[in-house]
Amino acid sequence: IIGSTGIINLIVGFYLINVGKKSNSITLEADGKHLLTDSITSGGLVIGIILIQLTQLYWLDSLISILLGFYIIYNGYKLTRRSVGGLMDESNIELVKKVITILQENRADSWIDVHNLRAQQYGADLHIDCHVTLPYYFDLTTVHQEISNIDKMINTVGDHKTELFIHADPCLPACCNYCKMPNCPVRQEEFRGEIVWNMDNVTKNQKHFDQ
Repeated sequence: IIGSTGIINLIVGFYLINVGKKSNSITLEADGKHLLTDSITSGGLVIGIILIQLTQLYWLDSLISILLGFYIIYNGYKLTRRSVGGLMDESNIELVKKVITILQENRADSWIDVHNLRAQQYGADLHIDCHVTLPYYFDLTTVHQEISNIDKMINTVGDHKTELFIHADPCLPACCNYCKMPNCPVRQEEFRGEIVWNMDNVTKNQKHFDQ
């Protein structure tokens, strides 16, 4: 009976974890890991009984119980750590990496740099803050359109509906050497090369020339 219960918990646990990851639901993931822990505990109990019967080493019961206890504590810590990180608005590193990859692969010439990017997850909802440097001569309508393009692109390419707060910064002469804007009427320095966006330069609260 214990073995059958463990197998059922294992199957349902993996299913809930998979659904939770796809829907970004920490609640479903937690339920799945709880069932998975129950399954491993049941398996450990069955294995312990078999080993004790075969070896007559009764101290194995205590050893297996201690190991299972550490496993339960470790998994509980990971879930609690992730939940507290969300409550404290801690930036989700994996989500930040995914967003940076999307931005880098779909970047427009007018997006001179992206910095101070932070990403949080509240349940299944995603929230992103960032600063985007645009040509300073863009009018308000053009700036709004560029920001809307970034919002639309992330929500189209990404897996989930995302709320974005994007702050537009005007470019400075020091940006010219990595600005790809063609036929720029105010360029003061030749283009030297693209700066690839990554975790190091996009998450800092500084334009790229300042880093």
